[in-house]
Amino acid sequence: MKILWLSQEPPCLPARNGFALYGASLLQHLARRHEVDLISFTLPGQEMACAWGKGICATATAIPYLRLNLPSRMSFLMNQFARGRAMNPRAALELAVGEDLKRGRWDLVHVEGGYAGGLLGSMSVPALLSVHDAETLRLRELANCGTGPLRRVRFRLLEALEARFERIVYPRFDLCLVVNQRDKDVIGQIAPQARVRVLANGVDVEYFAPVTSLAARPCSIVFHGNLSYPPNAEAATHLAKEIFPLLRAQRPETTLQIVGSQAGAAVLALGRIPGVSLAVDADDLRPHLGAASVYACGVSHGSGIKNKILEAMAMALPVVSYRAAASGIGAVEGREILLADTAAEFAAAVEKLFADTEHARAQGRAAREFVTERYCWASRARELETIYQEMIEVRKQLVK
Repeated sequence: MKILWLSQEPPCLPARNGFALYGASLLQHLARRHEVDLISFTLPGQEMACAWGKGICATATAIPYLRLNLPSRMSFLMNQFARGRAMNPRAALELAVGEDLKRGRWDLVHVEGGYAGGLLGSMSVPALLSVHDAETLRLRELANCGTGPLRRVRFRLLEALEARFERIVYPRFDLCLVVNQRDKDVIGQIAPQARVRVLANGVDVEYFAPVTSLAARPCSIVFHGNLSYPPNAEAATHLAKEIFPLLRAQRPETTLQIVGSQAGAAVLALGRIPGVSLAVDADDLRPHLGAASVYACGVSHGSGIKNKILEAMAMALPVVSYRAAASGIGAVEGREILLADTAAEFAAAVEKLFADTEHARAQGRAAREFVTERYCWASRARELETIYQEMIEVRKQLVK
């Protein structure tokens, strides 16, 4: 199969960015069996990320986003939200692939990212748009985070504009992909003419394997993520200030480690709390995760499926999570994950794992088996190939 893969930002591995991770993990498998031409839209400083695609794809091309003056930015935004027509870097993309698309060089076009979907018009071959999360839902959840009133107003305005963009752009594609049923339901309400399907996230079960060389510290919990992202920063703060004191009241030896990148001043200040430590911009997350006895996902806002939970489960860590964060994963409560709705319930679930180490180990083993069976990237790529074939067959029938 000949595939044109257009990505809103460069896919690469290893990646901390969930967007890049999703696309790169699928590409890594698909490019072994198909001829994939990759085009990535890039910002300054992403040259190394672009180099990754050259090692696995038939061709890999970078098209930089234009640096725009204010009048051009305003004009482009008007086109984007009024007409569903993204403009930057539309001209360069048309120059790179326009004639080949008309001649039918590829069997299928795969687009990663909603904005990138707006760069294309109608196509003569099947076209799939992978948006991962419903952007309107993500913006709604960001507005619900502990941000200031001005930021909440900004996110609400962006949500309304994004809803219009999705309503215009998504129905142009033969199929749209999201990672969670909740995101599918939201897009179904906003763009009822769009055809939407769920292809869940995956996890590299070989990379995120149990660290057998480490003995987990008793009564230790860990959380990781991009700490500049408001739901993750809010989760880290909530864990340190609301849940951790409840645990320390019962077990003074309890420790919390927050692991991640791009931590702001508010998150860094959490390290001054006795028993709380930070590992910021660590080269390898796994030793920090593997040294904990419980993984605590304190996220209560967001969209999509949380990679952080899948990674912790793949490492055979017993996971306690707020119910909203575990949405869409499908793990069995009590066997593969413990869920909570309040801080008190969360602390009680962690204490249960502290008190019963055999149950904690059994839950970790069950979690590892669960994600290995259902979330390995090889299985995600095979499912995507099936989707491709179905799209091609449907388009053939329509042509007849």
